[in-house]
Amino acid sequence: MIAYRAKGNKYVAAVAAVLAALLILAVAGAILIAVAGQIVLGAILIVLAAVGLVWTFIEIFSYKLVLDEEGLTLSENRVFVNIRQEKIRLKYEGLCEIKYTTVSADSGANARAIALFYSDGVFRFLNVKRFSITQINSIMSDIKRLTEAKIGREVKIFDSKNGGVHGSILPG
Repeated sequence: MIAYRAKGNKYVAAVAAVLAALLILAVAGAILIAVAGQIVLGAILIVLAAVGLVWTFIEIFSYKLVLDEEGLTLSENRVFVNIRQEKIRLKYEGLCEIKYTTVSADSGANARAIALFYSDGVFRFLNVKRFSITQINSIMSDIKRLTEAKIGREVKIFDSKNGGVHGSILPG
């Protein structure tokens, strides 16, 4: 079993910003308690900050991509109570091509993704925007290796820019 935890630059920066904001809330709550005598308001701010910190840490440590001999599992992608992507479980049977690409989200923003093409014409996207370029290369390589071991035939990795087959398609 191989587990990948998100290490993308934008993801790490966003988590750091959330943690900083929650820390500021906790400090503001402590100052309100100490200076203004607003015990209830200060306590509420501290509790909100603590809940936010715990929620953020749970999200960071639970989000992962797991590859095993049978298939892959990508944790659900949530931002607080909003689920942006349901948990995905995919099997290797029938997988014939892997491609790094970008997809448009509902908001219109582009997100990094790995497209998995199956022999029956079905394709699925894995949202990998939280992962670094190095991790994405490694994920694609590991999916290829595990699939070939499972199904006994070659799986191709395609470059999204020119359609060529490459071992490592991403810079860096």
